[in-house]
Amino acid sequence: MEYLLPKIYETFKSRNKDFPKRKTRPVIESRFIQCANRIVGGDYGISEENKHCLDIIMDYMLGIEGEIDLSKGIALYGDFGPGKSIMMEAFNETLKTSQISASNSFMVTSVEAIISDASKDGYLDCGSLLNTSDTVTGGVIKNPRHVLINEFGYTYTGKSYGTSVEEKVEVFLMKRYEIFQRYKKVTHITTNFTPNQLDEMYKGRLSDRFAEMFHFVKLEGKSKRK
Repeated sequence: MEYLLPKIYETFKSRNKDFPKRKTRPVIESRFIQCANRIVGGDYGISEENKHCLDIIMDYMLGIEGEIDLSKGIALYGDFGPGKSIMMEAFNETLKTSQISASNSFMVTSVEAIISDASKDGYLDCGSLLNTSDTVTGGVIKNPRHVLINEFGYTYTGKSYGTSVEEKVEVFLMKRYEIFQRYKKVTHITTNFTPNQLDEMYKGRLSDRFAEMFHFVKLEGKSKRK
């Protein structure tokens, strides 16, 4: 674009607020592939089935307005094995090195880790579980960040101190909902369950929050597990 006359070039940039992000997108895409390859220890591979999914999440992560609501977190769902967690974690590693979108990076955890941590003392502690960088002072959460919860809907079989896994996850997500409302920090999830299945699993006030908190995106494709 730089070959255009300066005035025309500046006019184009002023009318396209996403221009700087789109200009750097090829570099970000290259970094994403490198991160994904490193995570899988080989060739990550992008099939025709999941290319569209990758494209719209790339726009979202770069803060480019597109198919995904930028104000919500992503609920990436699909069958076992197509690489939902790998895709999100590769995006996270990519964002950490991007000057434009580093603030969109997130803490990565899982339902198993949340419940296992909570089971040590039987309750969910806001400061230790919602984010490792959070601090709690007088009931107020300081410095919250975005969070990714992998394997949402996972069935945990460890000790629960008389409280079901679903109840503990509900407490956790309701706290994340408060952070979403107050600080505009989103929660992402990966799951093998459809939106309807999650609604059935978490009936009540939590399922009512799903539409507010998440933009559901389906990842198609064959299993990458060997």
